[in-house]
Amino acid sequence: PKGRLLVIANHPFGVVDGLVLCSELSKIRSDYQMITHEVLRQAPAVMHQILPINFAETAEALATNMQTRQDAMSQLKNDGALVLFPSGAISLAPRILGKAQDAQWKTFVAKLAQIENTTILPVFFSGQNSMSYMLARKFSQTLGYSLMFREICRLMGQQVKVTIRKPVSNSVLSQFNNRNEMTEYLRQLTYGQLTS
Repeated sequence: PKGRLLVIANHPFGVVDGLVLCSELSKIRSDYQMITHEVLRQAPAVMHQILPINFAETAEALATNMQTRQDAMSQLKNDGALVLFPSGAISLAPRILGKAQDAQWKTFVAKLAQIENTTILPVFFSGQNSMSYMLARKFSQTLGYSLMFREICRLMGQQVKVTIRKPVSNSVLSQFNNRNEMTEYLRQLTYGQLTS
C-alpha cells in the first residue's frame, strides 16, 4: 500500500521484532522508518531507516527523542511508512512464570495515528523471551541487555509467528474522546481483542 502507513506492534522479543518487520516491510515499501533504540543505528545497512530513541536521562537524550518525535510525524506527513512499538519496551511477564505482555502503550501512537489519511496496520508477535531473560530484566535493565544477544541466537533458525491484522483507516479514531482511549483501542486491535 502507498501513502501514510503506521505499522504498530507488540514487542515481545526486542531486536528480533524490528528485524522481522523491517524485512517484511522492505518487500513492499522502501520509504519506511522505524522508531527504535539508538544503538541500532550503528548497523550501516539500516542506519537511514532508524529514528533513534535514547533511554538515558540526560538533556542530550531528551533532545534526541524530541527530534525523533518530529521526524516521525514528518515521515507520515510526507506519505511514508513508519514502524512503532508503542510500549517503548520489551514485553515482560508481570509475575514469575507468567505470560509476557507489553508495558502500557504511550499515547504518542494515537498522536501519530491521528495524522490525516493515515492507515494503521496492527501486527501481533506471538511468543516471548526466555524466563532467564525476563528474570534478569526484573533485577536490572543492564543485565537484561547483556542477555539480549543470547535471546537473538535462541531464535535464529526458528519461525517467529506474526499475525498481520486488517489495516484500518484512522477515521475510526473519531469515536474516541481522547488519546488514552485511542491508544487502548489500538492496543486491543493489535492483540486481537476486538475487531476494527
